[in-house]
Amino acid sequence: ARCLPELSKDEDTGGEGVEDERRASAVVRLYEVDCAENCALKARALVEGGLVIPAVDRARAARGDADAEGWSDKVGDDETEGAMPHCRDRVDENEEDVDEYEIVLKGHMAGISASSRGCGDEGRDPDYALLAADLRSVSSLRRALSRGGLDASRPTLVLSELVLAYLGRSGADGLLKFISSDLLRAEGSALVAYEPMGPPPPPSPSSLTAGNAVLRGYAEDYFGKFHTKLDRGRHDFDVVEGHGRTRGGGGNSHGNGDGGSSFHPLGSDRSDVLSRLVSCGFSAPLLADCVDAGKAASSYSSSRRCPFGSGDRDPPSPLSAPPSEYFDEHAALALHLKCYALVCAFAPGPDGGAGLRLAGRVCPWRRRSSALGSGSPSDRAAAPAAAARIPYDASWLSKSTAAV
Repeated sequence: ARCLPELSKDEDTGGEGVEDERRASAVVRLYEVDCAENCALKARALVEGGLVIPAVDRARAARGDADAEGWSDKVGDDETEGAMPHCRDRVDENEEDVDEYEIVLKGHMAGISASSRGCGDEGRDPDYALLAADLRSVSSLRRALSRGGLDASRPTLVLSELVLAYLGRSGADGLLKFISSDLLRAEGSALVAYEPMGPPPPPSPSSLTAGNAVLRGYAEDYFGKFHTKLDRGRHDFDVVEGHGRTRGGGGNSHGNGDGGSSFHPLGSDRSDVLSRLVSCGFSAPLLADCVDAGKAASSYSSSRRCPFGSGDRDPPSPLSAPPSEYFDEHAALALHLKCYALVCAFAPGPDGGAGLRLAGRVCPWRRRSSALGSGSPSDRAAAPAAAARIPYDASWLSKSTAAV
């Protein structure tokens, strides 16, 4: 994350005061939300790894208070109550079902210079907050974000990776509705989610092919492993905690109408996911789309090989050519990618076009067809058919490996 946009030296900013104001307003702030137990582990790892520099209460630090730094791994421990009041905010005792610190860590992300923020080191507001909340409860999440200082009137990017599937259907629906109504309000706001999708519904006899039969069998077997592991762990926890008693909560399947399972893919296929998004408020003027991870990877790699638009193209790179041969696990990887969906949603601009423009930049599989003339997107082929058929290429694979 960094301060965006950077102002060019020859840009007429209207004076130093205006430039400082624009830079200050463009600071990127990151709010990470997780359960209290994970937050305690993350806080220690982030601080000890030097990724986040904890905020310091300067007055308390001057007095030599050992608790001046803005983090602690003792989340929810009554013995630590009162430590770091500006960074760990304990909710009022009369607030129902909340007994843990919501703000676990506040600080500055390492590697982001003060000059890029348009301000000096002294008096800088923290740009990172680690918040403990129950994602199954919208009230818990809203309270944590509010206490953390999130301003949803500014462009907001919501990222979710393998989260919604573990909240139960009702819990995930509540979270999606909150995102669509409260977080995607400002122009330039967006949701990007990477979540399980499938297994696909049984094909009709007329549409039955070897391909969709294999995909359904693979997805059922793959997701079945998640069900087995999660349900076994939930059963063991219930037995230890209450000798077999069930636990409440929006994300637990006991008694919440979620069908007796702890794992719920976002939908069975693209159409199912889009229908669910619409039911959760992702309808006009919001723009939502969904694609399986295989198509997303193929579209990205194709756009890297054959960039869209006019003008000079970059010289060909050895990594940009399709692989000469597929490795043995190609078929398994292709099936695996179809078990995950990439979901994107975009807030509209004043003219309704900003969402489309941003979607075109973020989602390479979305291309407008001039033949339609209605403004609706189409999946027009952007590269040779042979390139579009593969779920990845050497460049995509090498970049992914390097990132891991």
